[in-house]
Amino acid sequence: MKYEIETGIYQVAINIEGEWWVDKYVQKWMIYLKRRCNTTKNSREIYGRALDIFLHYYVYVKQNILESLYEYLDRFREDLRLGLIIRTKRTIKLDKIDIVKDDYVVMKLKPLKINTINIYMRAIQWYLNYLKEQNIKDIPSLFKEEIDWKLLKMRSLKGKGGGYGLMMNPILSQLLGAKVNILKNIKSNRDSSMLDTYFPPELFSELLEISSPREQAIYLLCGCAGARIGQALSLTRDDYNYETKEVYIVDPLSDETGPLGTVSRFKLLKEKYDINMEEEPYQSLASKYPIPLQYSELLWINPSYKKVFFHVLKDVKKGNPYHNKHPFVFNTKSGKVLTTNESYRIFKTKIKKLIIKTENDWKNKRENKLSEEKEKIDNEYNYLISQLEKVRGLHSLRHMYAIMWADLSTTSLEISLMELRSLCQFGLGHSSESAILSYFTLRKKSRLLYMEKITNGKSINLEEYFINSLSLVNNYFERKRNG
Repeated sequence: MKYEIETGIYQVAINIEGEWWVDKYVQKWMIYLKRRCNTTKNSREIYGRALDIFLHYYVYVKQNILESLYEYLDRFREDLRLGLIIRTKRTIKLDKIDIVKDDYVVMKLKPLKINTINIYMRAIQWYLNYLKEQNIKDIPSLFKEEIDWKLLKMRSLKGKGGGYGLMMNPILSQLLGAKVNILKNIKSNRDSSMLDTYFPPELFSELLEISSPREQAIYLLCGCAGARIGQALSLTRDDYNYETKEVYIVDPLSDETGPLGTVSRFKLLKEKYDINMEEEPYQSLASKYPIPLQYSELLWINPSYKKVFFHVLKDVKKGNPYHNKHPFVFNTKSGKVLTTNESYRIFKTKIKKLIIKTENDWKNKRENKLSEEKEKIDNEYNYLISQLEKVRGLHSLRHMYAIMWADLSTTSLEISLMELRSLCQFGLGHSSESAILSYFTLRKKSRLLYMEKITNGKSINLEEYFINSLSLVNNYFERKRNG
């Protein structure tokens, strides 16, 4: 059963043998979606419905021992497509008489449309990833890898299940078994799946070319300096220096002062601008993690991109004279701070344009070419289109940053893959080596080039990434001035 706790915050309750169970992390996730992700009330209601269905399914439809999480979720998806009936054995008390029903219907769903299923599956994956990122230790949830069921039974019998973040009776522990090892599967699968969601570096120049100066600056921060979108949007006028060409990302919730300040950022925003970074619309800009790994200027993938960024930044300032009441660089036409949701909406339109442009370029390149040349052109086209379809929002640019670090292993005989990975880890701000594994990897064509380098002592030149970016952005400004 899905129900509304407060406006726009939903919870899911499951009735098992007449006892109600809820995972309080559903409520925490809903609050996270509302305050940190700026989701709409309608979206959260849909996500609540998705979790209502999935949590019931998870309790009553067991995951096979040899079945991975992704296989289990695929089975769940197929059941949604075909229609779903969840039955169980239930004892119903009626006029002091116990009636045992072997086929009590817990939930019944008609076949769902593919679009609806996709929305539900995204919501479920988002929730499971949220649980994993919480690194839950003291408060287990339904999906906790290690749960002390004995202690949980004792607490539930004494009415203190709330101390665990659960309301649970002993029957549920029997239904779920001794341990639920679902999050361990998520970690390995999430790492491997996220590796392939990077924005293709080959099209980054084209992305800059079809973008406004404001978007160009944001994409450069995310794709060439490794910033998360919330961190990029938190950039203020005090965080960069035209003379030294340094750019800093300062956590607006921290005591960091910034390169030019003496007052902690949180205090400065509160006292000077009357901005509480823990409230809307600024909450989504807050940076939970440092970047780079220690407080210092951003680590750019190539100096050329830094030059482009400062070139673009001048035009951003001209178009936005800062008559607003906040210090943030990236604003809307009305002077309000640019939100992550709006940035994502704009980015999605750019992806659609790039898909069309890539298709047109492919057709033009194939004209009057020999069959062998056409095959090579077709392979590149299929790779680019496939990669664009895998892009998951602006975070894909941060993944591109890591991919380009790995690609650099083919350009020089002097630097090793491990050294590049360490630099990438530092730039992304990850404190553990394991965290970098879902970002830093050699693509298929880069692997071939890397093997050629280490076996034959040959290296290639990938500088075209950077030269093209600079020339295309210069052309953009030239057209703008002449137009």
